[in-house]
Amino acid sequence: MRKRGAYIGLIILLILFMGCLTWSESDMIDEVIGAVEEKTCDNFDPSTVDPSFDRDHCFKDAALRKGDPNLCAKIKSSPPKTKCYMEVAEKIGRGDLCNYLPINPGSSGEYSQIECLQKVAVKTLNGQLCEQMYEYSYSPFFGPTYNRENCLKAIEEEKKNRMPAVPEPREPGDLATTGVVM
Repeated sequence: MRKRGAYIGLIILLILFMGCLTWSESDMIDEVIGAVEEKTCDNFDPSTVDPSFDRDHCFKDAALRKGDPNLCAKIKSSPPKTKCYMEVAEKIGRGDLCNYLPINPGSSGEYSQIECLQKVAVKTLNGQLCEQMYEYSYSPFFGPTYNRENCLKAIEEEKKNRMPAVPEPREPGDLATTGVVM
């Protein structure tokens, strides 16, 4: 009962001080929820929870919410662990976290370092991360091929997608350009 009160008190304090922070509201909410999830995962007792609840996925979710790769290290099974590093790396824009993934994981269901590098490169528009792929290539089942060439193409496509829309040119006298409202 005391632990629960301490957690609730911590959450209330965080909420009270949120106005002092410069984060966006969703980042603040993710930080608070991630902190609560982390405590839940640390105190995981399989006898008291739904059997479908999984400690590894609990840490993966908390790590992603908080953007904290240290929580990925607490995951024991491979696929959730490699996915954790990849998703956190993409969220916070850190290609160095991709080094925790195998270059070519085979059929184990793990995620690839090459896939991770491409996701972070596209998110950050950083072509240097594509160059770290060297000549490696990775193709998951039913997925795209990740390699240096496709990575650079994906960055160029993402740059186009992020460009603001240019309004179509108007003819002189067009109501949209004269400010006349009918």
